[in-house]
Amino acid sequence: MTRENDPGPGSWFEYRQLLRELHRTTGSPPMRELERLCAEEYGGKRVPRALSRTAINGYLAPADRPPGTDRDVVGSLVHCLLLHGGRNGLRPPPPRNDPAWWRRRYDLLSEENERRRRERGPSSGDLPLAETGHWDTGHEVALGWSLADVVFWPPSGVDHLDKLAGMIRLAHEIGVPHTALPAARQLERWSARELPTGHPARLAARHAAAVLTSHAGAAPAQTLRTVSELVRECRKHLGARHPLTVFAGLWHAGSTGRCGDWAEARRLYRLLAAEPSPDHTALRADLLAGWGAARALGHLGRWEDAREELERLLPDVDTLIGPSHPAALEAKGAHARAVLMSGDARGAAARYEALIAQADELGAIDQPTLLGLRRGLAACVHHMGEVAGGRGDPPGTTPIEVVYRGVIEDSIAVLGREHPATLGALRELGVLLTDISPLDAVRTLEEVTEEGTELLGSSHPEVLRARHALALAHREAGRPREALIGLGEVLGRQRQKLGHDHPDTVHTRHHLGTLLAETEQYQRAVALLDDVHANRRRTLGPDHPSTLAVRQSLAELTWRIDGTRAARSSFESLHRTCLRVLGPEHRQTLVTRLSLARLTWEEDPRTALAEYRRVGEAQARVLGERHPATLWTRFNAAVIVHELDGPGAAVEEYRKVLDAREEILGTGHPATRDTRHHLSEALEALARAQTPGNQPPGTAAGEG
Repeated sequence: MTRENDPGPGSWFEYRQLLRELHRTTGSPPMRELERLCAEEYGGKRVPRALSRTAINGYLAPADRPPGTDRDVVGSLVHCLLLHGGRNGLRPPPPRNDPAWWRRRYDLLSEENERRRRERGPSSGDLPLAETGHWDTGHEVALGWSLADVVFWPPSGVDHLDKLAGMIRLAHEIGVPHTALPAARQLERWSARELPTGHPARLAARHAAAVLTSHAGAAPAQTLRTVSELVRECRKHLGARHPLTVFAGLWHAGSTGRCGDWAEARRLYRLLAAEPSPDHTALRADLLAGWGAARALGHLGRWEDAREELERLLPDVDTLIGPSHPAALEAKGAHARAVLMSGDARGAAARYEALIAQADELGAIDQPTLLGLRRGLAACVHHMGEVAGGRGDPPGTTPIEVVYRGVIEDSIAVLGREHPATLGALRELGVLLTDISPLDAVRTLEEVTEEGTELLGSSHPEVLRARHALALAHREAGRPREALIGLGEVLGRQRQKLGHDHPDTVHTRHHLGTLLAETEQYQRAVALLDDVHANRRRTLGPDHPSTLAVRQSLAELTWRIDGTRAARSSFESLHRTCLRVLGPEHRQTLVTRLSLARLTWEEDPRTALAEYRRVGEAQARVLGERHPATLWTRFNAAVIVHELDGPGAAVEEYRKVLDAREEILGTGHPATRDTRHHLSEALEALARAQTPGNQPPGTAAGEG
């Protein structure tokens, strides 16, 4: 019997929370199972209708908006949940075991929302939170982003325009953003035809089309031009304090950064944070602008400062939207990312694990937000070098691969194989495999590139990043020709799509320059790396880590061309800068110290050995005992010991490195084979020395 005095949910956020509770009390059926049940019950019917798993997942997501477009959608979902529960002996208590109760509550909330909309009037609106927890570039782990929140739409008073705007929002919610862009362009055309110049909804339609075009892979410079013009129009017709003006300004600042000028982006964010906010979004606008300014610090390489600014903003996020809201979890994930990038991989991992547990408790195990957090945790594990399984484990069974493959499987189930976030996770797996098994990485990245090209086009940024990673995998697999061809093709498309000075383009030019140097094409390498260095200095400043990384490449090129003496002054100057800017145990500082140790090796191997020991100890503290970089340093120390003190002194050190490399990289990795070869040579030398005919005069076998 239904209890009609049940107060029911007071908001859409609570309504969705009750839906997730119903999902749990009926046995937490997987999205795939619910999709199958819906197809059995409603396949081929218009009302009630079958639901896809991405749609079901979207309706269960925590958000303060209606799940679906009408009550019948919820009726279908509730019926299938109850059906699954009944088949497994799980039946929730009344009134929530009655689909009619859910439909009535849906209608009541819809009526209440409409009443509030009429009271608020056509010029109001809520400023979205889409920018709160997001990091912009594909080189970083992408956190979950609620794409529905990018569609800001003040009611227009024109029914079909309002419905089309709602459809665009819904398309994002259920994980099919590719259907939203044509609708947004149609909304822009209709609004221009039916609404007067300067109407908030007409400007909002232009904003939605610009943002969605950017998400679809438009050139950042094109987006920046469009949004710059939109900001001017919003200020002219709506004023500086209108929510759309504020949000367009935030997008303008972000677009400025995505074009490569993060210093200017930070300045724009700080100006927005200092301006008076719209009355009904007093904290939110300040928070979003402050958050953007903090993220810009990360892009500028100032991760410690970014970490501190983000940490100061987190209490405001919790106060504004509650600690369990998806945007709050994403915000804390962004802070964890800053912790990772400032050098504390273990601290970041602990934060990600706590956030994942919290999201799991909320029933959001398959949500995009949680998928992003899990990718963040995987990045921490990768940074710490904890990629090992048992010796002889087949490919795909090491812990880090299991983490990534689990994220990929869930991303395919939730977002679809074609979603850029899914392709991004597949690309990250390929990058991981480049360190472990370059040939497996090549196969994985070839699949990602082919799928991405078919689904997104050959010039989409995510596809270009995958092709870039594929070229680097060819390089690690000992295929420099394929790597050069691949990087050259990527660079050509990036110049055409993104521009010569876009960060992604410059990143590719840097890698191409280093590869040209490795293949002894020195003249081309010098010209390219000099140009990259000039760009980095101009756009990021002389002390940015990316600028220092190019200086490292140039110093190594000087060594190849002009020898040890010419290179030493370059490395010493770079080392002084790294110490001043990054500190003694930053990864770049340690790389430069190793370069100086390599130079010293030629002149004074005993001094070089002591420096290798010191750097190896620092790497063990910063990166971990089993990190590939730590093992590389210890391997080189063993080689010097072999040269100085003979094979007997080096055997044990070779064995320790070999054991670790076999566990972490596998028995077939080039670094593992190289270590095994050196150990074998040392053992053979010892055996020869112990053969009677090879003993020094007066020495018996086994003596000395």
